[in-house]
Amino acid sequence: MEFKIPKSAEAPLAEFVKLADDQVKQLVEAVCHARPTLLPTQFAQGVAARAGLSEEKVVEILSMFGGMYIARIDAEKTLEEFVSDLSSALQKSGNEGLQARNWLAFEQSVKSILACEDSLGITAKALELLMDHEHTLHAARIVTDIRYIFASDPTQRPKAAVIAHMLNLVYHEIDDLKEIYLALDASDLRHLKSIIERAEAKEANLKAMLEQTGVIGLET
Repeated sequence: MEFKIPKSAEAPLAEFVKLADDQVKQLVEAVCHARPTLLPTQFAQGVAARAGLSEEKVVEILSMFGGMYIARIDAEKTLEEFVSDLSSALQKSGNEGLQARNWLAFEQSVKSILACEDSLGITAKALELLMDHEHTLHAARIVTDIRYIFASDPTQRPKAAVIAHMLNLVYHEIDDLKEIYLALDASDLRHLKSIIERAEAKEANLKAMLEQTGVIGLET
């Protein structure tokens, strides 16, 4: 199967190709020694600080390499095969912005970054694992209002009122955003608060267990 470079990867690759040799070396070292995180942006921020490079540029480049890391695994190719295919595709592309000054050095640098299993690898896999759900939450809010109860004669002052809450959940579904509205009352709020506190307690318990086993617990 022909190796295809996604359009979204072209700009980050061009930025990587433009880096000076010493900048590439600093980037590789920073990636391999960085602590893995749950979110790629957090990971890139730490790498940028260590490598002395622009945070915006590093976020773009490492997001691309994170995608490459997962793509190589999905393609079931060795690191050498994947990087060789990438290099060949870039050379054949005819895009001047994607042409390395030294292809051997370029390939070695890409291999070194993609070989950072305990930093880039964990971060790339973590986000994919976190997002591997049919629906993931994008945003949430609760709108609270008063609803009056009128007498038979609607021109008279209301006789009573109820306080109502509307929970709005915006969630991801494949490549789309959808939302749902759920009506809540005071008892529902107390129940939600209780189960959230219980979930937080379970999370703290699991974090402590992970620390005891030496497994890194990733969080935002």
